[in-house]
Amino acid sequence: MWEDDTTGAQHLMLALEGTAVEVLKEINDTSPTVYHDIWKTLSRLFGEVDEVRESIHKFENRKQLDSETVVEYEQALRNLYRLAWPKVTPEQKDMALKTRFEEELNNSDMKQYLRLHAMSDIFENTVQKARRFAASIEAPKPKRSVRITTPPSHESVQIISDDDSLKQRMDRLENMIRSLQVNSTNNDTTSSDNTVKCVTSKEPRQQFQASRSRAKGNGQNNNKRR
Repeated sequence: MWEDDTTGAQHLMLALEGTAVEVLKEINDTSPTVYHDIWKTLSRLFGEVDEVRESIHKFENRKQLDSETVVEYEQALRNLYRLAWPKVTPEQKDMALKTRFEEELNNSDMKQYLRLHAMSDIFENTVQKARRFAASIEAPKPKRSVRITTPPSHESVQIISDDDSLKQRMDRLENMIRSLQVNSTNNDTTSSDNTVKCVTSKEPRQQFQASRSRAKGNGQNNNKRR
């Protein structure tokens, strides 16, 4: 607040911009009520046509915004209610503000908490409990960290180069395994050929024995005839 209305009027006139400056043409700057005259003229030209009715409508539809803190939401309700019902009793004002505040919070858990723990509290105490609840659920901001990476040392590079000899050994071992598999296949083929030859070589021997048996039989028959 300013020390007097004259000082307040001077600061107010300096703060006006654009079309609002034209208001000063209608104001007598030597009047003792110049400060109130400026506000009255500004309200008439730029304010609501029916300020009371408009404030009532805004209050009854006011909800907490997603980006709005508990304190900001409380203050917005107080401002609207003061314009909408300037002549109500303190008890009526407190009950209306408390009811609207609890019903239109955007956090359902906070609403439930206040119904359980602030049922008999006045509006001011209800707001304080809501602030403590909001502070308890506010997640701490993660700290940013900078990670510095260093290039590999000369020893690491040497170890990687030594792995080439191991790769060569693995290649030679793989070639040996392949050669053993080829030799095993060749041996199996040779064994099969020998088996066939042995079976085939038995046929002449069997034919020779059969011929010999027939010749012996014919000789015995001739002796009997004699």
